[in-house]
Formats: sequence, C-alpha cells, structure tokens
Amino acid sequence: ASTSDDYLGISDCLYNDTSAPAYVAELLLTLGIDHPNREQTIHFINARQTPEGYFKPLDPRCASRWYPAHSTWKSLRGLRALGGKPTYDLRAFLREHSLGLRLDGSARRYPYAPDMLAGAYDLLDEPIPVEVADHLIALYEGRVDPLTGWFIQNTPYPFCSLNPMTFHAMRTYKYTGRKMTTPGLVLE
Repeated sequence: ASTSDDYLGISDCLYNDTSAPAYVAELLLTLGIDHPNREQTIHFINARQTPEGYFKPLDPRCASRWYPAHSTWKSLRGLRALGGKPTYDLRAFLREHSLGLRLDGSARRYPYAPDMLAGAYDLLDEPIPVEVADHLIALYEGRVDPLTGWFIQNTPYPFCSLNPMTFHAMRTYKYTGRKMTTPGLVLE
C-alpha cells in the first residue's frame, strides 16, 4: 500500500485491506514494541468480519473479496498479534468453506486456500476436524512431481510452477498435523 488513496500495492495489500495492519501488528509484536493504535486496529479488522464468520475487505478494489480464505486467515493473524478476538464465531464458515473447496474450481484462481484455511483453524487454538484435514490434504493429491517432490502449480511462470505451491502445501501439512510422503526430495 502507499500514501496514495489510488494505489493499494502489488502484494497482499492489493488482495486484502487487513494485510498491512496484520503485518504491522506481527512485526511490532516480534520486535517487542507496543502497538500505538491497538484498539483502533482491532476495531478496523473486526469491522471486516461478516455475521457468517468470514472476513472480507470493505474496499471494493481489494481482490480478495472473492477469496474469503485469505481475508479470514490474515485478519485472524492480525487479531492474534494484537491480543484481539473475532466478533463472530467462524468455525461453521471454516468447515463449510474447507469441505467445499476444489482445486479444479473454487480455488483454481487461488490455489493457496487450503493453507490459509488450515492456518485459520490453527489460529483458533483448537484441533482441526479430521474430515476437514483429510479434505485439505487430499486437494494436493496428484500434484507432486515424483522426481523432485515439489508440488506443481499450473502457471505460465517457471519459478512459480513449483515454489509457492510447495511452500503453501507444506504449511497445510504442518497445520493439519500430517506428514509429507516425499520431504527428502524437496530438501535435496
């Protein structure tokens, strides 16, 4: 993001208006610095939560209005760093959205959603339901390169065809408590 109201940035801030506040909160917490606007930032983030539980940007220019997994996960990260809590219970949303996710459909444009949904569960400090974990891990089946162990993402960019998908897949395995079948290949 920038000081210009016309430019949202090119990173997470373009997709979600709680990204910058969440990152600031996490950085300040990591550095041991008190947040100068803690309560206002908690209010800012919670203003984006819907009664159904998920978070969505208020700014219509933010692309993640189509990706509630990203907005919800990022907002929960910000609230966690600030010591805040969501206004509404979001477990039903997380369950429904996770079990409805398909990498050939709803997540094709945003294939990192399994990581973000599993990460959101992790931020609730309660175990992810087994059937949800099973489904999120199953979304990666058939996407592992047998020669390298990297997870393959269909994209026209050579670097992006492996790296981001593998990073997000590995975090999904971590959040669900599952073990990868080919970790040695990735580490070589």
